[in-house]
Amino acid sequence: MTMFGGVLFFVYELKEAAVHVAPLRWLYFQLLFCRAQKAQRLGRVFDALDIALHLEREISAVPGARLPKKLQDFLRRHLASWPAGWRCLVASYRKAELARRHLANYLAFPLADRLRIRQPKKSPPPERQGDLLVLKPCLGPREKGVIFLNFDETVDKFFAMYDVERLAHEYRIVVEPSAWGYQQARMYLLRGLDTDVVVESQYLQDYKYIDQLGGSMRPIRLGAGDWVDPDLFASGRETEKKYDLAMVANWLKWKRHKLLFQAMRQLGPSIGKVALVGYPIEGRTSKEILALAKRYGVEEKIDLYEKISAPEVAEILRSSKAGIMLSKKEGANRGIYECWFSDIPIILTSSNIGVNRDHINQETGTLADDRELAEAIRTVCQQHAEFQPRAWALHNTGWKNASHRLNEFLKKLALQQHEEWT
Repeated sequence: MTMFGGVLFFVYELKEAAVHVAPLRWLYFQLLFCRAQKAQRLGRVFDALDIALHLEREISAVPGARLPKKLQDFLRRHLASWPAGWRCLVASYRKAELARRHLANYLAFPLADRLRIRQPKKSPPPERQGDLLVLKPCLGPREKGVIFLNFDETVDKFFAMYDVERLAHEYRIVVEPSAWGYQQARMYLLRGLDTDVVVESQYLQDYKYIDQLGGSMRPIRLGAGDWVDPDLFASGRETEKKYDLAMVANWLKWKRHKLLFQAMRQLGPSIGKVALVGYPIEGRTSKEILALAKRYGVEEKIDLYEKISAPEVAEILRSSKAGIMLSKKEGANRGIYECWFSDIPIILTSSNIGVNRDHINQETGTLADDRELAEAIRTVCQQHAEFQPRAWALHNTGWKNASHRLNEFLKKLALQQHEEWT
């Protein structure tokens, strides 16, 4: 598994490098677009669209890069044939290997787990929900209910398992994606439903994309972090600071612990202890992180915490001067908001795609270019007491604020269509 994780990251880095160099980006596009065209010729409509949207997603993330005209034409043709084209897309998806795998997997689960799109667990807590929640029941033909779908893959499972066309007559859908970049075939599946589909879109570019996609799609500037419960975290303003920084991230390479260690080496005695909170994934454990820290001579300043409880994470955050997030492409991050409710500012890499930039301000933290990361760490750690992240977060985010905004948004949609809302 370690080798697999290493090879996977190598391929990812190779692709990332390629799309940022115009001639290599052209070659990358030609290879994948040929695959999309072949899938289209074979009648695999969903697979063709999935490949084309993957290209749109990758190219759109490169500053200054323009989408090739034939890719734009390809996507326009898909939309031009709707609604018949949408029914063809749904039928194609349900024949695809992905849908068949999801269906076979969940048919083996108890009914209660299938309905909630939930993985079974032994002795689960009674309050445990699944990835499908009914936020509001259908109260009749003039008052639709609301279904909430959590995570990208839940949309795939929803279309594989449910009669979504029928449900659309009785429910609105709220979707909380779990990744950056909303150029995904599942969004086209949702777009054709005969009901409002509210898509949480915390990143401005994703919001604009969903808005221009049209159809049933209704973007709202919310994200996973907006649902954090402030009561689970206490202000660390009066807590003794054991750490200069806390980084809550799994051990995958794209979380960029290496960049942190480079900055720490550059800072030398100016940086104190750093807490790294994570969990093993794809064969990478805390051993790999410690080995990497040793390469940069900062292992003595690192405290590693692996698979610890939520209260333990909260205690570490309170005991830190600041939090840090360095992944380039990550949207549905809750750790940033947990830092704010713990009353510590955040340092976010300016190369990130996915985080709501409107939430990074003089009260909550700072953006940092990779080349200036060491200086940003020094400044924020020295001035950490001047930030007011918890006060800002209590006023602008958290589950109560998010719930109110979503409720008002859904109510407005209902009333605009002359429906009732209670």
